Amino acid sequence: MIDDDKAAGDAGGSTHHLAPLQLELPFAAERRRPYRVLIDDLFHFGNIERMEEERYEFGAFDTPAEALAACEFVVNRCLQWLYVQKPGISAGELLEHYLGFGDDPFVRADRDHERVDFSARDYAETRVKIIAGQASELQSQVLDLDEAVVRIAGRLRAPRA
Repeated sequence: MIDDDKAAGDAGGSTHHLAPLQLELPFAAERRRPYRVLIDDLFHFGNIERMEEERYEFGAFDTPAEALAACEFVVNRCLQWLYVQKPGISAGELLEHYLGFGDDPFVRADRDHERVDFSARDYAETRVKIIAGQASELQSQVLDLDEAVVRIAGRLRAPRA
């Protein structure tokens, strides 16, 4: 806490001045990044007006590679979230849920920059197989561990001769 009298120079003959607040806001003067990742909600697919109302910007990027990586991140995050809601579903069911309720990222480039194509559907089709496959492998490992724990617990409870 600052003593107002000292700050004003009324006490002790010394003057204490507060430095003016200087904020450097890097984003205020930042140049416009040419690649924007926008997200539509697939729940509204087919209703263009509603999709555009619900559309939001995920971020802006300097290069096509950064924008594509952002799109992949969005799809992966969405697929993982959907899988957690219904663990154990097949890759086909996961894709169906994604196409009905998922996020649909795309890249919009400034006029003077190269166009960037990204198909969230195509990317999701490859990712659901991996996510569902990894999950079923992990579930199998968990079941194997559960069986091992049961066997060990049974041995621990068995009376010794």
